[in-house]
Amino acid sequence: MLPDNPDDIARLIYLGILLLALVFFSFGGAQRLGGRLRDLAIWGLIFATAMVLYGFRDLIGRDLFPGTAFSTSETSMELTRSPDGHFWTDARIGGQRIDFMVDTGATDIVLTERAARSIGIDPDGLRYSGQANTANGVVATAQVRIPDLTIGPFTDRNLPAQVTSGALETPLLGMSWLKRFDSIEIRGDRMYLAR
Repeated sequence: MLPDNPDDIARLIYLGILLLALVFFSFGGAQRLGGRLRDLAIWGLIFATAMVLYGFRDLIGRDLFPGTAFSTSETSMELTRSPDGHFWTDARIGGQRIDFMVDTGATDIVLTERAARSIGIDPDGLRYSGQANTANGVVATAQVRIPDLTIGPFTDRNLPAQVTSGALETPLLGMSWLKRFDSIEIRGDRMYLAR
């Protein structure tokens, strides 16, 4: 999508002209003017293609990267179902990227030991006093708080979460996170979340 701000559009045009001029004059020497113009046209076409691809990045990205949350506005986002049938999303916790599966069957935000380590939590120093029933059986859990969780346009702070000591393979976003939304709707291969 092209910028809405006229200043940003003007900057893009200026940078495009500057890039074309730079390319045009870099093909100096023995080349004739016709060859320079041909080369300039090729670079112009490459630049225009890049701008078009950038403009359609959300549409292209939904199909190429199903785990990415796409903002549809400041108060809503959509997720695309992955080929395995689940809704996945990439999140940032303390600046670290973590892939989560959205799981309506999970009560809490659940971190694997590896995910906990990546955000600075030492799983070996936790007290595993809770239990969770999973598809793989009962696992011990430890309560933690995560400083922030950013997905799409939303950032939530100081959230309770669980770290499992068991064989959980992927972090989960359960109902404690989903209940923060006013509306959750699944239509076809899309999940729409709004606050």
